[in-house]
Amino acid sequence: MCKVSVILPVYNVEAFLLKCVASVQAQTVADLEILLVDDGSTDTSGQLCDKLASSDNRIRVLHQENAGQGSARNAGLQAATGKYVLFVDSDDTIEPQLLEKTLSAAEKYQAQVVIFDLQGVNAAGEKQYASKQRIPENVLLSSENCKEILLTDPSPCNKLFNRAFLMEKQFAFPLGVWYEDLIAITNLDADMRAVVYIGGEPLYDYLLRDNSSQRNGDAEKTVENRIRAIAMIFAHYREIGAQGTFASQLEWIAAYHGFFLPAREILHFTNKPGPYLKKLKTNLTQYTAAPMQSPYFAMLSSKERLMFRLLFRGNPVLLRMLLKLNSILK
Repeated sequence: MCKVSVILPVYNVEAFLLKCVASVQAQTVADLEILLVDDGSTDTSGQLCDKLASSDNRIRVLHQENAGQGSARNAGLQAATGKYVLFVDSDDTIEPQLLEKTLSAAEKYQAQVVIFDLQGVNAAGEKQYASKQRIPENVLLSSENCKEILLTDPSPCNKLFNRAFLMEKQFAFPLGVWYEDLIAITNLDADMRAVVYIGGEPLYDYLLRDNSSQRNGDAEKTVENRIRAIAMIFAHYREIGAQGTFASQLEWIAAYHGFFLPAREILHFTNKPGPYLKKLKTNLTQYTAAPMQSPYFAMLSSKERLMFRLLFRGNPVLLRMLLKLNSILK
């Protein structure tokens, strides 16, 4: 058993893979394995994986037929041998001390999950934004005493996981859906009993690409899949009898991830957002009729709060103003 398994799902990332893997190889912690899961790539990514493995005995390669990022991550998790697990997307990079800092925190606090910050960067490597979680730093938390754990960034890539915890919870990413990160991590949040957030400088560099699922250009699919993701989350919390316990947090997840984020995305790629915004709003009202009265509405910036209000009211005249506001908020 090694200290940590770093899992990279790989699909048609020949332009980014070498840089990503190099950032993992450059970690100040040497006791690791790197699992490259080639998800049926049609470019040279699969061959690159094999070449990398031939030059570094810490690298193992799994090849599978294309089944999606969630499937590749699941395969990597099943093959992992490390005490801890880190998920890295193969077009991103990580800072050299990521594992050193997160492993230190995991051991110090005996944490199931260590949360850290990430930052979005463009193709030129320029920082576009940095995440900051709204939970206490450097103290052991649980979803019982800090329900706001549900509101942390739902990416699996800003977390170091104890593998035994994931195995105990039979954790897996759902297959055949968009926004599997949002679904899987939000559902797991309810089970977190030993979490530490280390804050500080971002340790993960998330590459902003125009062809990601968040920038896909298909308003209809964006709406359908966001609605489906929120429904799956609420169904899970009902099933485990925790919807009432986390009612306020779940309502804000529906408002933010099920309405606000997709509404902003849609403004990027359609000049006629009205019908899609109406559909998102109709869905939101199943979960909360007054999202702007949520105690978490104040977490948004003043510009975001204004945009939320205008989106929710759906005024076609004001929507033209939103397009200009959107360029400011990007």
